[in-house]
Amino acid sequence: MNIELIRKVLATLLFIVSVVFMYFIFKQLDVESIKMSKNFLFAGLSFSLLFLFGLVFTKTTTTKIIYKENKEEINEDIKKESIEHIKKSATILSEKHISSILSNIEKHSYINKFAESLLIKFAQEFRVVQGITYVKNVKTNKFEVVATYALYGKKENNIFETGIGINGQVVLNKKMKIIKDIPEGYINVVSGLGSSSLGNMLIMPFVYNGETVALTEIASFEPFPDYINEIYNKINNKIAEKFNKLNS
Repeated sequence: MNIELIRKVLATLLFIVSVVFMYFIFKQLDVESIKMSKNFLFAGLSFSLLFLFGLVFTKTTTTKIIYKENKEEINEDIKKESIEHIKKSATILSEKHISSILSNIEKHSYINKFAESLLIKFAQEFRVVQGITYVKNVKTNKFEVVATYALYGKKENNIFETGIGINGQVVLNKKMKIIKDIPEGYINVVSGLGSSSLGNMLIMPFVYNGETVALTEIASFEPFPDYINEIYNKINNKIAEKFNKLNS
């Protein structure tokens, strides 16, 4: 039930009862000498009741405004707490992914095995369906495939140069690139049940001493998390350093 409505109804009833009560009281005062005083007192009391009645409604309106402001403040606090909770959860997940990707990074002695393990880690952490890793050939300065994940077709001709194509531009810019809404048929996943197209691609250049030494492409049906850029920034140096060491 609406408390404010009840308060208004009670105030109105109080006003009516008070006026009726005063009317019957003053009706008994028939003496002519106090007639003027009776009218004056009646008017004064009526004005007082009207004033009280106005205060009740004013208080109700003020209460409603205060309640609305407090409700807005509470909602804002809840919103802030929700945002903080989301950020905290994202940070925890981000640290979990980073720890998993960089685990056992030092145990690999061969560049292709390291690249393969890296693709497997990405697949586990981000539901990657396909992936490929390139490393820069120090003799030709071209990027060549060293490892793939669930990739079908020929790979030996899959070589690119700095500045040529999407991968070449990522190598040149040294910045991670996220590609969403990949055109139908651009990347196909083939299985015993048929084939389907992927919708999201992530291209990560691994930069060591200002030079891109390796590049990884991973593709997924699902969008990559919003905090993927934070993850990339924290794993880039260690992975790039490892690739440079194994490629020397």
